[in-house]
Amino acid sequence: MTGKGVTVAVLDSGYDPDHPDLKGVVPQEKNFTDEPDIRDNTGHGTHVASIIAGADAKYRGIAPGAKLAVAKAGTAFGLTESAILAGMEWAAAEVKAKIVNLSFGAPDTLDLDPVEQAVNTLSQRYGTLFVAASGNRSTTVTSPGSADAALTVGSVDHQDRIAASSGSGPREGDHAIKPDITAPGVGIVAAKAGGAGTEAHVAMSGTSMAAPHVAGAAAILAQLHPDWTGQRLKAALTGSATPLPGLTPYRQGTGRVDVVRALAQQVVAVPERVWAYFPSDGTGERVSTGTVTYDNAGDAPVDLDLTADGEVVRLSARRLQVPAKGQATVTVTIDAKDRRPAITWPRLSPGRATR
Repeated sequence: MTGKGVTVAVLDSGYDPDHPDLKGVVPQEKNFTDEPDIRDNTGHGTHVASIIAGADAKYRGIAPGAKLAVAKAGTAFGLTESAILAGMEWAAAEVKAKIVNLSFGAPDTLDLDPVEQAVNTLSQRYGTLFVAASGNRSTTVTSPGSADAALTVGSVDHQDRIAASSGSGPREGDHAIKPDITAPGVGIVAAKAGGAGTEAHVAMSGTSMAAPHVAGAAAILAQLHPDWTGQRLKAALTGSATPLPGLTPYRQGTGRVDVVRALAQQVVAVPERVWAYFPSDGTGERVSTGTVTYDNAGDAPVDLDLTADGEVVRLSARRLQVPAKGQATVTVTIDAKDRRPAITWPRLSPGRATR
């Protein structure tokens, strides 16, 4: 599985069209900046693009069979909102890219900003998956990674330790859980813009490098399931991630991306999480109810033993059979009326699955 047949759009600072790692990899490109061409003058976009689909034998991209559509939305002076919005529309509506990588961020606000709104709207309209960096400040998640529909990516090192600067939740205002997942983002070696020979690659770190790992993973999964929407891909990747010990979901989401498990796991939970936030000065019963639907893409039924951690979570069933090519639903109740005012982040896991 290499991502063959899948198009991933990269909104960034352009790319180096002369770099051997990206020769023949970028059939579509468009410049949304005031600079004269697509050429990457910062090195950021070239590095990000090659992490996804670079062709080098040693530093091969995550999905080397995928094709890239590069939208140049930034320069050495940063990215403009108008260029980002135009690039996102181009990627989703014209290119019809299954996945769009957004390795950039701006401070999040209490209001839904235009870029966050575009992520949510385009995701719903076109079924696009927007993979966004969580940012490089450990105390906050940046926009557009703060958007509901975004698959927001934090960073871990080669030993699966969370990077000190990896952007963490909760989201401003409603304390929603972000990031959604983590991926390698420390000391990542990939294509260097303008580089050649022994200087053709360079190591960089940050959630900008973690996001394309997940974009590449999504491309591989999309090759296996070409009919899946972006939100289904998101649910599959987050539902198969490996949680890292000692970290809350506000630091790591559901854990480090696991491509092998994502490809093998037949059952996907949609939505990928149920959460509730009860303000300390709020009124009411402090009870929230939601549903999780398990979707089985396999050819055989799967029995799930469901567990819920914590005293505030109740499930309508502890055992669930998901039919082949079918669905089954469980009701989740978060009841904190007798608890101290707090944020709850119940982890709902399917436990053992047996045929």
